[in-house]
Amino acid sequence: MTRRPVGVLDRDASAQAELAAAVERGLETLRRRGYVAVETPAFEALELYQRLYGREIQQRLITFMTDREYALRPDLTAGLCRALAGGLLGEGDGGPVRVASSGLAWRHERIRPLRLREFHQLGLERIGDRDPAEAAAGELEALGLALEVVSGAGIAQAVVRLGHAGARQRILEHLTVVTPAPRRGLDDVLDVTARLRERFAPPCGRARRADGAEVDPHAHEDARHILEVGARLAVRAAKVPEAPPEALEQAGALLAWLDGVLWRQAEALGLGEAQREALLALTAPEASLEALAARLEVLQPGAGAEVVAALEPLTAPALPAGFVRTFSLAASRGAGFYTGMTLEVDAPILGPDAGQLIGGGRYDGAMGLLGGAPQRGIGWALGVERLVAAARLA
Repeated sequence: MTRRPVGVLDRDASAQAELAAAVERGLETLRRRGYVAVETPAFEALELYQRLYGREIQQRLITFMTDREYALRPDLTAGLCRALAGGLLGEGDGGPVRVASSGLAWRHERIRPLRLREFHQLGLERIGDRDPAEAAAGELEALGLALEVVSGAGIAQAVVRLGHAGARQRILEHLTVVTPAPRRGLDDVLDVTARLRERFAPPCGRARRADGAEVDPHAHEDARHILEVGARLAVRAAKVPEAPPEALEQAGALLAWLDGVLWRQAEALGLGEAQREALLALTAPEASLEALAARLEVLQPGAGAEVVAALEPLTAPALPAGFVRTFSLAASRGAGFYTGMTLEVDAPILGPDAGQLIGGGRYDGAMGLLGGAPQRGIGWALGVERLVAAARLA
């Protein structure tokens, strides 16, 4: 008997109806705010993703060759940017273009629960804001809709993480002015360390399921796998010897080892002790924007003020009950084309490996990279299977 490919699911009528209802509920929320549903192809020329995306996503592309090399879409954003740059919706009326989309996406993942190779996404893109004030309004709109979609699905606890990809890049360029090679290694280890801290120490504490049981990220079944993957990524990024076996026994031990790797990288780049300490502190999310800004000022004068000016307006909206807001510049979002604010929404109830529901941010340079006129853009995508799973447990 022919077996089902790994990383994909067969769904019965009930499961398919549950998934379709979640997608329709999300699209209806976006339609009410003027977003028009569009559809783009399930695959694109490989070149599109090579232009836009960073190594993290490029390494997970599923490619194939016919008349040229193609890749199944790893998310919805790149295809929408390509279509809009090519005039999908015409000239418009001079205001921002608002589009919503949903559909399948594919990534070559190591298979674990809720990390599939074929999955459903729902997302929005807002492109063409004419001035900074309109762009700021667009960021508030994107954030508000993300919160509305997640809370509307019945999610009781979530972490909303705000960052700024442009400020992060400028800080790393300031710290590694001689050559980009050390910057890439520092960038990657910063990412790995931050991701581990965020996964194993969710700021809202242990999530509680509907039956009252707590989700302890350290005792979760995926914990050992995450530690091993984190160690391998760090070794590859920093070109250091393998992590000692004892570092893989618990998150705290591996994070201590990673801190040592990051410290030595920063020391080799000639950073002073205060800068090294600030860089290590950057791997932990901050509960307040002011605390993050203070760390950034040590790394580059003026960076803290820039981030406060960019993100402070996003702290004004009240969060749904059970949601908390944190700030972090450590995680780069992995896409490579983000230029401004970044947004992530996590559901700790799903455990440390698959808790992220939403990821996105500002990408003002993407349209120009694809041959279109440079335009401001912002968007996010949501993993529908994870949203449904989190709602079941809420």
